[in-house]
Amino acid sequence: HAVLVFLCKFNIMFEIKKTGIEIETLNKHESAIFLKYNYYRDFDEREVYKLNDNQIIDWIYPNEILFYSNKHYIDNIETTTMCINDYPLHVNNGWGSEIYNIPNTKVVMHINNVDKVKAIRRIDQCILEMETKELMNNTASEVNSAFIHKDTMIKLLNSLQAEDEILLDVSLSITAYNYNNDNNYKRKVKRIINSNNFKINNLFAMQYEGFISSSISSINKLNKYQRSINSKTLSSFFPFVRDYVMDNKGIVLGHNINSNFPFILDLWKRGELYQNSNAFVIGKSGSGKSYFLKNLLINEWSNDTKIIICDPEAEYLNIVNNLSGNIVNVGNSKDGIINPFHIYKILTDDGKVANSIITFNTHLKMLESFFKIVLEGVSEDVMELINYLVIETYKYKGITENVDCSNFENSRFPIFSDLMYIINQKIENDKYNNNYYIAKLHIDKFVNGRYSDIWNSPSTLDIESDIVDFNFQSLFFNKNNIVANAQMLLIFRFMEQKILNFREMNRHNDTNIKTLIIIDEAHLFIDPKYPVALDFFYQMNKRIRKYNGSFIATTQNISDWNSNDNLRYKTSTIIKNSQYSFIFKLSSPDMQDVLDIYKSGNSFNKEERMIIISSTTGQAFFIGTTDLRTPIKIKANDYVHSIINDE
Repeated sequence: HAVLVFLCKFNIMFEIKKTGIEIETLNKHESAIFLKYNYYRDFDEREVYKLNDNQIIDWIYPNEILFYSNKHYIDNIETTTMCINDYPLHVNNGWGSEIYNIPNTKVVMHINNVDKVKAIRRIDQCILEMETKELMNNTASEVNSAFIHKDTMIKLLNSLQAEDEILLDVSLSITAYNYNNDNNYKRKVKRIINSNNFKINNLFAMQYEGFISSSISSINKLNKYQRSINSKTLSSFFPFVRDYVMDNKGIVLGHNINSNFPFILDLWKRGELYQNSNAFVIGKSGSGKSYFLKNLLINEWSNDTKIIICDPEAEYLNIVNNLSGNIVNVGNSKDGIINPFHIYKILTDDGKVANSIITFNTHLKMLESFFKIVLEGVSEDVMELINYLVIETYKYKGITENVDCSNFENSRFPIFSDLMYIINQKIENDKYNNNYYIAKLHIDKFVNGRYSDIWNSPSTLDIESDIVDFNFQSLFFNKNNIVANAQMLLIFRFMEQKILNFREMNRHNDTNIKTLIIIDEAHLFIDPKYPVALDFFYQMNKRIRKYNGSFIATTQNISDWNSNDNLRYKTSTIIKNSQYSFIFKLSSPDMQDVLDIYKSGNSFNKEERMIIISSTTGQAFFIGTTDLRTPIKIKANDYVHSIINDE
């Protein structure tokens, strides 16, 4: 018998340790204290160490228990047991934490696995009931509630049938102890529970059953108050949150701080909880963000992922050189020119290549944005005239909205010299139209002036390597916001074209090319006056999953992104739409900004906030899903480390 008990205990400990939870075996005194908490909430734990073995059992058990219809007494301490019989439809991570933390209470949860066939039958019945409510109810709120409930059940049914999910019967009892002789002690407990949209049953005339069910045993007398909950929701209760990441096809990026398990992440996995491969990285300067991204991109590059880096501080030049990649200095034309008149293919919202009409008109809108940046202060009349002259220039080159120019040579597209030719033609025919002369004056700086070397040429920029660094350092250093924003607009269009080309190759060649876009120190790109970069980040963050890609943005603090109300919506959407978050060390004020962004979803408890604030260099708090969040230490293997540090 002793051998069987030992083997059973060893197996339980082994299985629990595999999840990353550290456990220890209680000695006889610690076990006695644990069992006594089954009956009491206020006693002196030191008493047990003064007892001999024969006295410990008597010390654990109460002397007297008296039951009444709505309460019971344990050694003259008034006590009542209640249970939760209804739950909110949607809950956040750690949804049970407030229930567990009510003073002078004991919370016990009974969990039983539901057979798959029985679970599916229950959900089918629930869906039918919700459909009936949709038809029978007269109020819009009740119909909407039934619709939401039905939609939730359909998603759960899909998960059960795909075996991504299981269903469990759960009963939850709360025992309140009146140690303070407070006549309102029950009401205070109920108020806390009700404030979280849970519904309480007082177990009138069922205090005996409640007492048994709230004891530390497998006996449950509250089966009729059970609620079926799926495993993912249950695991995010409290404190059951998974703290290890070991994806089957992932890359090793470090280790879990709590368990020391390796941190193995697959950015590209998909499932009900994994909608995209986007990530958001935040942390103060020197916290380890760049080292993490370098570690990630080198590993992804080795897996044939195409890497595109927007590098505002020339942080990645060394790595790109070591990996035989391309470096494009976007502040001048020596590495290649992007002709603003070059028309690139685009995708519609459903991911299909747009027809020539949509492509042409979308490009004209882009050009209009380009001219609004570089011709700041020009009157609306002259701006409209230039837009008209642009269309005339395309006609002069044989391009209209009905012409498919997706396979044109670069030289087939007009340049600023062609636009100037059209303006001169118009002046010859109408010498008295002063707006033509004003337009000529403005366009001349693109033909003969300071912008001619950057933009007055057919496109020559060509990227062939698997990793490219768009070096924005010189562009930003010049402090010319007009040139910087206009060039960014063209660079982002070029990047989008490269991603689209990769996607087309996947479609036609049966390949699986993945693309990773990294925006380092993204706040440096954002200009409230010209939201060129932010618009690109926003659109790419939403759509890149259709291109088999990942969008990763980094910043030092949230306030850099939310400098005004016009930016706040898009920046917060980018953050919330990122599947993964890596939060490196933050100061307390910056932590508050993060809490404001995450408050409607995966917020942080006190312990998690302290982990982030007290992190050392290279440590990050990782969030993957509602129930997957853990502190990690970033560490590159020796070879990757040598590439990062090889100057």
